[in-house]
Amino acid sequence: MQSVSLTVRQIVLTVLSLIVGLFISSALLGSWNEPQVAGKLNLYQTNIMLQGSTLAADPTIPPALYDSLIGKEAVNLAKTQYQEARTTARDTADELQKRLPATTSPAQRTPESDAFQKANHNLQEINLDLGLIQAVQKQPIAAQQLWQQIERDIPGSAIATTAEVLNQLWIAEKPVPAIAESIITKNLQGWFRYQSLKQLYIKQSATAKLKTLESQQISAATGSVYRLATMGIIRGGCVILGIGLGLWWGIAQLWQRRGDLNPPRTEGMVMLRTDAMGQVITNEPHLPSVPWNWETIWQVMLGFFIIGQLIIPQFFSIVIRASGWDRQHASLLENAAFILVSYGVLAIAMIAFLHLSIASYQPINAEWFSFKGKNWVQWGIGGYLVATPIVLLVSVINDKIWQGKGGSNPLLSLLLENNDSWAFFIFMITAAFAAPLFEEYLFRGFLFPSLTRYFSVWQSIGLSGLIFAVAHLSVSEVLPLAVLGSILAYIYYRTGNLLASMLVHSLWNGGSLLTLYLLAG
Repeated sequence: MQSVSLTVRQIVLTVLSLIVGLFISSALLGSWNEPQVAGKLNLYQTNIMLQGSTLAADPTIPPALYDSLIGKEAVNLAKTQYQEARTTARDTADELQKRLPATTSPAQRTPESDAFQKANHNLQEINLDLGLIQAVQKQPIAAQQLWQQIERDIPGSAIATTAEVLNQLWIAEKPVPAIAESIITKNLQGWFRYQSLKQLYIKQSATAKLKTLESQQISAATGSVYRLATMGIIRGGCVILGIGLGLWWGIAQLWQRRGDLNPPRTEGMVMLRTDAMGQVITNEPHLPSVPWNWETIWQVMLGFFIIGQLIIPQFFSIVIRASGWDRQHASLLENAAFILVSYGVLAIAMIAFLHLSIASYQPINAEWFSFKGKNWVQWGIGGYLVATPIVLLVSVINDKIWQGKGGSNPLLSLLLENNDSWAFFIFMITAAFAAPLFEEYLFRGFLFPSLTRYFSVWQSIGLSGLIFAVAHLSVSEVLPLAVLGSILAYIYYRTGNLLASMLVHSLWNGGSLLTLYLLAG
């Protein structure tokens, strides 16, 4: 029996693999019961729809436009969506509460208690809004039960104070406090603020204030309708164009290969096709030969996780403590700048590590990390359009699987909850410029072609897409991001130009952030 001897490098890689594997598993399991940002996105869109629903009788809005964007059952639909969101939020809070150590006091802060408090706060926000919808629909008992639950669960909070005011406005016979208007204005937004102030002014017989409020609401509601229309045009247009382009490409490929019954043959790492006479057809895409082995590939990917998830965070943690900066209470603009700087440091450090790892193989083929090749703009735009309906369809299926759980990129929640134009600009630089440059260089420029030394092209496309998805450390994002990563790898394979996949990646991230900005606006 032949003995297997491991080199020092292999032993180190094995140990680091165990550490990284434990970290990734822990992160994915930790995101298991965290809420997805998609749930918040749905509620934000619901709120915009509610805002626009007050224009039902406005003659300036075309009825067809109103019906297609909002419909006659907007409030009923909103109630259903809030009830579903409440079920998910309650399940999340209950699960996190079970994880709290029995010895934890209410004043003691731990990561577990912070997670529970955040989930419970989210649940009570939903209870507040759902109760208001029920009150408007003449369901006072259901509304009162939700508002009283808020006062029991988080007494003394801004949400509880608002719930008490709403209870007095719709249900209780007590006089409304003088500060009710300021509480409503400060703690409620959009349709919910409008309905509450309307009820307050009716109770106070404040006719002048009521007329001013209705005028302001018409303006806000009109803006909401056109925001919905803008998002519909962007999404619907991309989906329709993407489906049409995908069908056209598929038909074109079948037509181009008509009569070619010979399967491709492989020489080294170059995929070749031959005609009936055995002559090579040279217009088939190909990949450069891979000079390094699995150890180098695994070393680079381990380095990505260790540098990105351990070294860089620890470095900035030390810097933050030394500077005395309180990130928890920092503005959105400060957090956006911090994320951009930390991501830039990660990208520079990781690219340097990548090139150190392959330094012994220099000079390498010029086709590695290539920015050459024609038609990268067409492939970039076309790839984005084709990817849109595919990934959206997968995301719909994914949402059904996870039911609002599984976590999301925290950057999305930051932007959604704080509509700051300058912060949005910095986030856009990070997501639509820095991330595509670095991630395409690593995952498509290095990982995908490296895998073809051991796997077929299609296996390498799928595996590189899966690793790309897992690297985002949110279990609910694995399926849609694996599909997106596979599409990006295929585009790079077809063009041989990283600019093509970078453009698709940039358009995807930019479009996602723009949708968030429109929803948060």
